Amino acid sequence: MPYKDPEKKNEYNRIYYQKNKEKEKQRAQKYKKENDFATRKYKWESRGIKLRSGEDWESIYIYYTICDHCEQCGVKFGTAANRNNSKNLDHDHSTGFVRAVVCWDCNIHRIR
Repeated sequence: MPYKDPEKKNEYNRIYYQKNKEKEKQRAQKYKKENDFATRKYKWESRGIKLRSGEDWESIYIYYTICDHCEQCGVKFGTAANRNNSKNLDHDHSTGFVRAVVCWDCNIHRIR
């Protein structure tokens, strides 16, 4: 039922969320998971990353998400707050093909 009074709507939403907290958390996690893949794929494609024959975006994404250490220097990936340890999908700029999952520092200093 649409509310014209924003305060009533906010109160309704607050009460609904309190009653359905677990259901809403699961919905939010599912939404984030589904949209994180689409967002990553869009970012990678827009940066010129291409797939080799036999590769698919979903398998690249799954590999990227489970990778927890830099494939070049072995450092454990940190948070985005520590830029040097953030996870990057490295690719060859001339062909666009994926090379490895590396930390930001290795990605920047890698010979192109």
